[in-house]
Amino acid sequence: MNRTRNYRRKKHFAKINRAVKIIKSWGYTYKNIEQNAHRIAENMQICSCEGCGNPRHSNWLSNKKKLTIQERKHL
Repeated sequence: MNRTRNYRRKKHFAKINRAVKIIKSWGYTYKNIEQNAHRIAENMQICSCEGCGNPRHSNWLSNKKKLTIQERKHL
């Protein structure tokens, strides 16, 4: 089924509006909301960096410390 340009635009603006709601819940100011909503609209998943809790994506940790607790227990 072919989708029209109007349908795709409507979906894109809905994603942007959803991103605005998420950014408002983070406590950003109005100026930052407009800038950031367009950036995160297409990919609103949680960040997987070290600050968010995934040690595997950290450049600061050694290879041994990048392992999860369960993997460290096994070694």
